Amino acid sequence: MTLSEFFAKCGDFMLKHGGTTYDVFDHVIKDDKKPWSTVFFTPYKSAPDFFYRAGSVVSGPVFLSLLAIELASVSFYLSLNSLFKLVTLNPQAAKTRIIDSTVHFLATIAAAFAAFVSPFVNFVDFIGAAVTSMMPKRDEAQDLRPAMP
Repeated sequence: MTLSEFFAKCGDFMLKHGGTTYDVFDHVIKDDKKPWSTVFFTPYKSAPDFFYRAGSVVSGPVFLSLLAIELASVSFYLSLNSLFKLVTLNPQAAKTRIIDSTVHFLATIAAAFAAFVSPFVNFVDFIGAAVTSMMPKRDEAQDLRPAMP
């Protein structure tokens, strides 16, 4: 396993444990056309889903902060690598590394912002999902019946 594969797997692991905050960023980044109701306040599917959402209120900021630190370190490494490429007179590789470094730096800012807002987003979703789970399910046949006066 290469270092970049390791960082990619760590990043995926940390993102997936960000809770609903990860789902929101995933929805925005992919420019998903599905309604926001598929992201927020979905009823609990099982007891582990309940505990996962409850835990993500605390674990989300931790994992997203670790992700921000990882991205910052990769950005720093790529910046140093870019300087090395310039010293060894390889400007094209240096340009590629500095662009990658900039992208990782911007991702660091996004991950730090996500870490800051994740307790609020995850807590609001946790409470909203509890309310949605307690509401009676609507029957489709009930929706098709004409209203009685």
